[in-house]
Amino acid sequence: MDAREAVDPYDEYDDDQKKKRDSFKCADFLVSDTSAMVCMLQSFIFEEIDPSKKRGETIFHGLKSKVNAIAVHPTKPILAMAGKSGFIITWNYLTKETLVNNFESFDKE
Repeated sequence: MDAREAVDPYDEYDDDQKKKRDSFKCADFLVSDTSAMVCMLQSFIFEEIDPSKKRGETIFHGLKSKVNAIAVHPTKPILAMAGKSGFIITWNYLTKETLVNNFESFDKE
């Protein structure tokens, strides 16, 4: 057996299994920037070689102030956002429908 055929006896994975084990894995996630734009990033974009394809999808923009908190319902397509200016919004990201908009309810004094 030459060096090219040598097998590490402690390595229980073949090459295909190593690729799966060593590949980057993460859940899809949301991010927001200081201009209150909310983007959805899907984990598969990190596998792209072409940098121009490594882009998230803008799903919400035009808020009064930056977003301080984002929460996603575990089983329904509902997103809740809260911001520095006191707003709270719940939004269906599939239908693009605002479910609750509490801009006026949380005015700062």
